[in-house]
Amino acid sequence: MSTGSIDNFNKEAYEKLAPFEDWVKQQLAKAPLLHADETGINIGGHRKWLHVACSPTLTLLMPHEKRGGEAIAAMGVLPEYTGT
Repeated sequence: MSTGSIDNFNKEAYEKLAPFEDWVKQQLAKAPLLHADETGINIGGHRKWLHVACSPTLTLLMPHEKRGGEAIAAMGVLPEYTGT
């Protein structure tokens, strides 16, 4: 199997899961209790940050170049969040 085929499979999966990701973000934004955190990770030899937003039943993970406000806004959950 070629790397091009694997890349195409990944792109197709990403596109098909986009509606699910949007739904998870909406559900997390409405959750009464939410946990959010980040931890450093290595992707391709470069330092990135893995951000998490989760409720007791849903978890959203997102790698980002940065920590803090820019990454939180890019994740699309906490800017809309009004719970605890």
